[in-house]
Parts: sequence; structure tokens; C-alpha cells
Amino acid sequence: MVAFNRKPRSPWPGARNVVPEDGTGLTLDAIRERLPALLPEDLFPGAAKANWWAKTVQLDLEAKGVIVRDKSSPLRLRKA
Repeated sequence: MVAFNRKPRSPWPGARNVVPEDGTGLTLDAIRERLPALLPEDLFPGAAKANWWAKTVQLDLEAKGVIVRDKSSPLRLRKA
């Protein structure tokens, strides 16, 4: 029997590292600017479709209660 001691790959690689821990949050434009550098090149060559992916992750993490929207303009996201 072969045992694998690897953790499964995160479904949202790099996403949790974009929004700062200090509670200040970021605008969607700032998130889209930072995210491509954190995405794996093999999954997102040249950051292709990073904006679409960012929106999907945003909605998923909001639904799970990991991040929340601030009632501000422009919209800011912060960790819950």
C-alpha cells in the first residue's frame, strides 16, 4: 500500500493571502491587481481569466463567511 503525505491542493490557491489580516480590507480593483502574482502559472498562464476566477472565489468565500463586504464605496472586502 502506498501512502501519500501530501495535502490536497487548495481549491483557491493564493486567494486567502490577498486580503490582509489587519481588517482594513481591499477594494476589488486592488484584489485584481495583487491576485495574478499569487496564481499558479500552470493553472492560469499569463493570469488568463484571473478576473473571472477572482469573482468566483469572492462569492464562495463570502458564502462560507471567510470574507465580508464593507458597506462602503467603492466596495471593500475584508476577512471576517
